[in-house]
Amino acid sequence: SISPWAPHLLGPCSYDLTLGGEFLVPRLNHVTSMPDGEYDYSPVNGEILLLSSGQTVLGTSIERVKIPLNLCGILDGKSSWARRGLAVHSTASMIQPGFEGRITLELTNTNRKPVVLRLGDQIAQIRFERLETPASVRYNGRYADQEGPQL
Repeated sequence: SISPWAPHLLGPCSYDLTLGGEFLVPRLNHVTSMPDGEYDYSPVNGEILLLSSGQTVLGTSIERVKIPLNLCGILDGKSSWARRGLAVHSTASMIQPGFEGRITLELTNTNRKPVVLRLGDQIAQIRFERLETPASVRYNGRYADQEGPQL
C-alpha cells in the first residue's frame, strides 16, 4: 500500500514518490563517519533545499509504503531530475519484502550547478517486482517503520 495515494502519480509500471521536507545534511568541515559509528549530520526542515554541486543529503518521501512478503520494491530516479544532475540513491535501490515506512532518499547533485529541491517535487519512482516465492521473514532491520530520513 502507498499512503497518501494520488492517482496522477501512477505510471504504466511505477508510482512517483514526492519529496518530504525533512533532510539530514552533513556538517561542513567534519568527517561523515566518526570512529564510533556516529554520523555528523544536522537535521534540516523546510519547503526548499538548495543542493550544492557534489553535495549529498538524505531526504525522505512523503509517502509511506507497505510492501507485502510476495513483492520487493525498487527505487529509481526520474529522468527529468537525472538530466539536471540529481541522483536519488547511491546503492540502496531495493526495498525489502515486509518493509513499512517512508523511503529515505540519498540525494546527490552530480551537476556543476546547484539544484533546487522543493517540498512535493516528484523526485523518484518506485516499482514492484513479484517474488517467485514469498519471503519467509518480514524485513525487521534498523530502518523498519521509519518516518523520516535515517542514517
